[in-house]
Amino acid sequence: MSSLAAEPIMPEYTAEYQEPSTSYEVPPCEAGDDCNLPTDIVLRSSDGTRFGTHIRNLEIYSDGFPMANSVVNSHEDVELSEDSDVVMLLLKFMHHQPQPDLSLLASKLLIKFANAAEKYGVYCATGVCKVMIGISVNDQPFDAFLYAQKHGYSSIMDKAGKLISLNPRTRQIFRLCP
Repeated sequence: MSSLAAEPIMPEYTAEYQEPSTSYEVPPCEAGDDCNLPTDIVLRSSDGTRFGTHIRNLEIYSDGFPMANSVVNSHEDVELSEDSDVVMLLLKFMHHQPQPDLSLLASKLLIKFANAAEKYGVYCATGVCKVMIGISVNDQPFDAFLYAQKHGYSSIMDKAGKLISLNPRTRQIFRLCP
């Protein structure tokens, strides 16, 4: 009887084995013009972009994040459901600086940002978003209607509703409904 000793089969690696990193890197703040505040938390957008920011700013400028003294830094990214364009706008509004000109935003981005500002309670943005959506309601009446309905802005909802009802395609759809 032959004795075969099984040797473990080890794949050949071309790179050296490295221990998993135990350090947690928080990127610098890119939202504030010449921001020198230390970053102490990472927000990760739905498309995977990491944003270094300041727990204290999140507390001061929004109602949607926990108070700074109640947060234990777990060295894990905080995942948000918003894309990187929206997260960057939120963070820009959470700095003591002139705010971005929302009239330059595409209407789809404006609606997404407005909903996020409402969601996180970034009040320095919600009022300006409401005004800008009211001005640009002709561009996206259906999205403006949904935004206004969700957040209780009846004047925008009325204006958008009228535009929707005047749209020939919308009228055709309603004729098909029982």
